[in-house]
Amino acid sequence: MPALPSAQLRVASLFDVDAAPLPGLAVVVVRLLGWLLFAVLLTWPVILKLDEVLIGNPDVDVWNHAWGYGWVARALGEGTFPYYTSLLGAPAGGKLYVADLLGALLAAPLTALVGPGPTFNLVLIGRIATAGLAAQLLAEELLWGGASTEPASRRAGGVLAGLAYASSPFLLCELSNGISEVCSLDWVALTLLATVRALRGGGAGRWALVGALGALTTIATFYYGLLTAIMAGLLVLGRFGTLLRRGEARPMLWRVGLAVAVSLLLAGPFMIAFRASFEGPDALVERPMEISSVLLLHNAVDPWIYVRPGRFVSVDMRSFGESFLNTGYLRWTVLSLGAVALVFRRGLGGWAGVGGVALVLGLGEFAFVNGEVLTVGGHPIPLPFAGLRALLPKLAITHPLRLALGAQLVACTLAGVGLAELVRRKPSRALACLVFAGGLVVAEGLFGSVSPWPLPRSDAAIPDVYAGLDERPILDLPVEVGGSMRSSRHLWYQTRHGHPIPYVPDVRVWRTRDPETFLALTSFNRQEFPSQLPAYVAKHIWRTYSAVIVHTDLEALAQKARYRPILEPWFGLPEERGTLLVWRLQR
Repeated sequence: MPALPSAQLRVASLFDVDAAPLPGLAVVVVRLLGWLLFAVLLTWPVILKLDEVLIGNPDVDVWNHAWGYGWVARALGEGTFPYYTSLLGAPAGGKLYVADLLGALLAAPLTALVGPGPTFNLVLIGRIATAGLAAQLLAEELLWGGASTEPASRRAGGVLAGLAYASSPFLLCELSNGISEVCSLDWVALTLLATVRALRGGGAGRWALVGALGALTTIATFYYGLLTAIMAGLLVLGRFGTLLRRGEARPMLWRVGLAVAVSLLLAGPFMIAFRASFEGPDALVERPMEISSVLLLHNAVDPWIYVRPGRFVSVDMRSFGESFLNTGYLRWTVLSLGAVALVFRRGLGGWAGVGGVALVLGLGEFAFVNGEVLTVGGHPIPLPFAGLRALLPKLAITHPLRLALGAQLVACTLAGVGLAELVRRKPSRALACLVFAGGLVVAEGLFGSVSPWPLPRSDAAIPDVYAGLDERPILDLPVEVGGSMRSSRHLWYQTRHGHPIPYVPDVRVWRTRDPETFLALTSFNRQEFPSQLPAYVAKHIWRTYSAVIVHTDLEALAQKARYRPILEPWFGLPEERGTLLVWRLQR
């Protein structure tokens, strides 16, 4: 790119200069290795126990997400697409679109080689690393074309942005929750990087790449696909307005159209399959289109969550009997450096505005502050997310805080620009300033909010009692442990024994697919209540299942009546294997 006069540099807008040259493959590999080291340290000591633990709290979603990696690899190995399974919802089975389908598909060869547990952990570690690399590249792109293009300050700014993004409290909470697809922060950053580069100049190839990355982001999780579509759309509109005034808008129209076409072509089949997986009596996951007021309150977002440090949460999930952690805390260290960027480097106002839109969308359906819904005339105050839901009525988007990830990315990249601006006059101090600022940013990410660190881990060991059973389904009990997801480890155990089970990914007694058994174990209010076992139910269990396995540790946590007294009269004395009671049912 030819040198620009300093006056022109000072007033250069975000899209008035050429795109920065991307680093070569060797540089990218070295950088990625560095980010992998950071990810290993962030998740320590998981790398030493890849086959012994799973990243995530055992009370939440880690089990069914890790199970999905094993099922997808198994289905592909059998020559079928992972959309229908007989492993869950026994005896009939049903349709299932696993939440982290993209991750499981891309990692299937690794799963076949080392198993679903190590693969699940390695994918999450890899996502942390690639998120850091993608944010670094995006920040360097924003820094190109100004006085802070000076190499040392630009590198320092890029690394700071990556550190901030890869250690965000939002990501740490989702790692704890075990919701692996929501940890795909890298796709968002890569798609927006491609968009910025395409807007700065380039032909059809760059725009096709935008569409392809947008499709992958959408397949990873629809929330992020929607988010990047909104953010990229706003950036395109801003640039289009400038070109329209110049009379140069027409070429851009067909290029943007190309990106949209590529995205729809690649992501469309997955979205159709995703939507169809909730329809019909054989759907294993229910997704009601009518969103209840309880669910909206469950996912309500308090604006203080963005700026209040400490243990503050919008909604205390313990009141729902759950252990999920959610935060959108932006960190004052990041915001302060971002403010420096906006003061000292012109042309970033549009980028900040796009982040502001994501911030507002992340507030959800209605105004919610300090545990209360704000009303006017007895009616909740609607927010833009309500309009978004009205435009997309059949998608049942219920987690608005995920859309605020766009604000996280913008804040982190602006923080990198801010650091670069601070050190550009003293390049020799770039490393020292990076170590100091990066340390503060990462420390606030790890300890400044409700996000947990060290990250919680779940025991991935699978008992040997599951070996040597006949091909019939296995009945693991109890079904529920309060409002937690801990009993979903029944799915994880299946990755070893391979027998069908009557449960769906969200293990609840009223969602099981064997009513003849579970109606006898359920009270009138659809709660698990093992008080008796009628003779016809005992005969049905004997005919249907190869084994009944009671997990006494889960019974103790559930604080419910025990299964042993109602099972022994019909099946005899069980094998006692640690915390397991095992009845092997011969044909």
